Amino acid sequence: MKKFLILVIVSLFVNTLVIAQETKFGIRFAPNLALNAVKGDNIEKNGIGARFGAGIFADFPLKDNVYFSTGLNFTSKRIGVKTDSDLKSVYNLQYIQLPLSIKFYTNEVADKMKIYFSVGGTLETKIAEKAKKDDFPLKANAESQDKPLFFFLDAGMLLGAGVEYQAGTSTALFAGLSYNRSLLNNINPTLKDKDGKKIASDVRLSTSLISLDLGVKF
Repeated sequence: MKKFLILVIVSLFVNTLVIAQETKFGIRFAPNLALNAVKGDNIEKNGIGARFGAGIFADFPLKDNVYFSTGLNFTSKRIGVKTDSDLKSVYNLQYIQLPLSIKFYTNEVADKMKIYFSVGGTLETKIAEKAKKDDFPLKANAESQDKPLFFFLDAGMLLGAGVEYQAGTSTALFAGLSYNRSLLNNINPTLKDKDGKKIASDVRLSTSLISLDLGVKF
């Protein structure tokens, strides 16, 4: 029994070392197009905008050419709305984002080059919201109740694809596209209108990002 336990402990230790050696860390830069969807009476979306994100990540091996990827990102989003009377508002939202995805690699499609695909989701917490142009009546509701207009949590769907080039023994460069779509209503669920009805039950705002992913892995 002792020999068996020792063998199990040694095997676990060796496997942990192998995984640690094969784990890849990296830095990601992501200029993006930020857009949003709007649902509600007398309001509609108002354009798109250029924003920026950046972060660090780690890819943990699960099996050949399959990795679990996570990390920490700073992400900037945009919400633009306008009313039937042409009142326009634009808000900047900033988040700290935890991405969680599975990343699949092909074999080499060219010398030192692979294609990857990723699927997963994101968990996010808002760290700032700022109105760049504010004619939106809902902002007055939020200020009168001394509450933020937008919810402090978000969760999203994440899809991506790109190309990775092995530039050195332990260094790889990558470039790709990703799509991150919010699954929650970004309106603060505690806000109420003058009649005491929750605003989020009638108005839905959600964000999406189309990002150019550029970075390096070590």
